[in-house]
Amino acid sequence: MSKHTLADGVARLEAISAEFDYDKAQQYVLLAKEFLRVVREFSSGKAISDVCGELGVDLPQQDSERLAAFLGSKPNYAPTTQKICRWYLLELHAMDLKMKPEGQSIYESLIQMLELGGDFYEHHGALCIRDAAMLPFSNAMS
Repeated sequence: MSKHTLADGVARLEAISAEFDYDKAQQYVLLAKEFLRVVREFSSGKAISDVCGELGVDLPQQDSERLAAFLGSKPNYAPTTQKICRWYLLELHAMDLKMKPEGQSIYESLIQMLELGGDFYEHHGALCIRDAAMLPFSNAMS
């Protein structure tokens, strides 16, 4: 996948229109497993975290407002999903500002899941995909 800019990321989120589809649950699981695989390379056990938290980067006001409008249009998104959307944009912005090396976002597979209609939340040390799947952070690769 090619590198996305902050502008691309905002537009990508705003374009999400698919609804949750249990027939796609296996695709959602594969994307969640990919996220957990990637995040293990960058974190010390905490799967859901802001990879730019220590950089002090924030979204420009216009993009923050667009994100708020997008999340307002998705009332069923769990707090975890909402945080991932924000952290995804913050990471892209940090890349745009050269504060983080350019490349694919650590959150890419979760954004792909949202684009396919999936959603997720964090619960008791696991990444849950509605009531379709539960992937513990410690052994989600099995």
